[in-house]
Amino acid sequence: MRAVLFDLEGTLVETRLERNPQEVQELRRETRRALLEMGIPGQVLGDEVTSIGMRNLAFGYARDNLGNTERARLVAQVSAFMEFHESRLAESYRLYPETKEALDALRKVRARLAIVTNTTRRSVRQAFTNFGLQRYFDAVVTREDVSMLKPDPEGTFLALRLLGCAPGPRSFCFVGDTRHDVLAASNAGGISIGVDRGLHRLDDVAPDHRVRSLTEAVSIVLPSSV
Repeated sequence: MRAVLFDLEGTLVETRLERNPQEVQELRRETRRALLEMGIPGQVLGDEVTSIGMRNLAFGYARDNLGNTERARLVAQVSAFMEFHESRLAESYRLYPETKEALDALRKVRARLAIVTNTTRRSVRQAFTNFGLQRYFDAVVTREDVSMLKPDPEGTFLALRLLGCAPGPRSFCFVGDTRHDVLAASNAGGISIGVDRGLHRLDDVAPDHRVRSLTEAVSIVLPSSV
């Protein structure tokens, strides 16, 4: 049975950022400003524009250049910054209309499902509590479970281990709405399904499949899941 991995925000649930793209730009500016104040050199961040990409660069810099104490302090600072913004986003979650129907269809064929998200366990719990999603998923991987965020494949490989699925070329599908999800899938050898909700988050990548909704994503997964 093929494993199906899902991103959370922008894929299963809508956040305030999807409704107000200007906030995305503000978050990115705040992330860069915060990382520079924490001591990350500007040249390390370079031209990276996404918050997740900048955080990964900061974590890589800490791993390669800082001692254990300094590295732990930086990671704690970055985590506190992230959690503040993520908790606010979680309060704005709305369930996409087709989410439960899509998950029900996959569970009917006993697909193994997991969430791989760059947000926190607290945010996932809020989504589970608000919308009753916990029953669908066999595993959850959050940013607290990995040292590097998507597009690094660490979380993807961890989810596959938790599902009891051996990673292999095109042995799983990853459904997400951003370039980070597409690259995490390809970096781990899986099939990427990019959900394009008209926010231009997939413009600079080429997912294996590009769909408009989770309903379309399921239509791609189901033939290979039975």
